[in-house]
Amino acid sequence: RALMRSSSHGNPLLIFTYAALVHFGATGQVLRNDAFPRIMKQPASAYGIRSFSASARLKKWTEPCRTKVRAEAGGDKLRAEERTGTEWRRESDMLRSRNVTHIKAETLAAMLQEKDFDSRFVLVDVNHKPKFDRAHIPGSINVEKHRLIEGWGPREILTRVNYGLFFDFEGTQPNPNFLDDFRSQVTPALNDGNKVLILVDGDLLGTLTPSSFFPHGKPSNALRSAFVLLSNGECVNNRVLFLEDSFEELARNGVTMVTSGGDSIDPEQYLRLSGILY
Repeated sequence: RALMRSSSHGNPLLIFTYAALVHFGATGQVLRNDAFPRIMKQPASAYGIRSFSASARLKKWTEPCRTKVRAEAGGDKLRAEERTGTEWRRESDMLRSRNVTHIKAETLAAMLQEKDFDSRFVLVDVNHKPKFDRAHIPGSINVEKHRLIEGWGPREILTRVNYGLFFDFEGTQPNPNFLDDFRSQVTPALNDGNKVLILVDGDLLGTLTPSSFFPHGKPSNALRSAFVLLSNGECVNNRVLFLEDSFEELARNGVTMVTSGGDSIDPEQYLRLSGILY
């Protein structure tokens, strides 16, 4: 009321202040002015006026994220690794239903010492080839789930930059020939005596065991490979296992790694240089 009396004398600053207070009182319901009882009884949205409430701002800021999720649910062609956790939940449920189980480093190390290992198991390393060449489990077959980035298109350049931000200069992309490579290199050996398939990747430490942080388990290249194979009719009559531990844990259990050139890497050397050369 004092502002109204002052405004009658033509003070521009007071007039502007009063107008602003009335505006915010009508939109954000900050003030309770008896001069506008009808406006105060309903939210600002009822009059088409912009709301300053926290919930309205949150809805506006999160709308792009919700739109992206809806697009993904509608079938956008995204890589499985780039989708939401819903995709992994579906995959992990399917793997459990097919009795895909883990194997620990200690157990695998003991199995590798058995004379009939090659007649009972097929060991597949899904790491990219340069990593496989530097160090792998003796007798394993390399079928790349991902391969080094090829080409210099816009997508490839952005992918290389993203990897480079984390000082990883061996960026990878999905191997489009994964299934064909598996069928040509592994399927004949699996079908010879109904052998057990063991998938390893060495460092991503995937698991199907639920935890507080990973209620549906944690994905890895080995588990993703198992899902792709089983979804495409492979290993129907074969038991599928995956290594839940790292190659470092294998070395601690006495497993000697080898290079593609035939050189042996004793466990102590592997542990000393792991993460640098291997």
